[in-house]
Amino acid sequence: MPARIVPFQVVSFCSDRGFNEEALFPLRDIFDAAEADMWVFLNPGTLLAFFLVNGKESHKADQLVVALSEFVSCNPENSTSGIGQSEGPLLAVFNWLGQLKTAPLGRAVSKSIALARTNTPRA
Repeated sequence: MPARIVPFQVVSFCSDRGFNEEALFPLRDIFDAAEADMWVFLNPGTLLAFFLVNGKESHKADQLVVALSEFVSCNPENSTSGIGQSEGPLLAVFNWLGQLKTAPLGRAVSKSIALARTNTPRA
């Protein structure tokens, strides 16, 4: 299928120090529970979740932000992690089942990561 431009909400979680295995397993569970259309880990310390924008499930990205905020507040070793959220059109490729084949690309991704980096407290 050809690539097309589709509106997404993007949530990013970034750490300047990266994530150790004690943090990655709970974070994986948090991102899985968010039911994003896709989420990816970018080494060394960035997780991205992509949510297709539709009226019925627009709250999922907000719920992920809340869950990540609670994770940071309960885990002081991750206190230097930042959360970013943005929305906008992204270039995406879907398979014949309508699932994302690869992580979408576009300014909303860069904006979400930049917001997370801005929101990252410096140790």
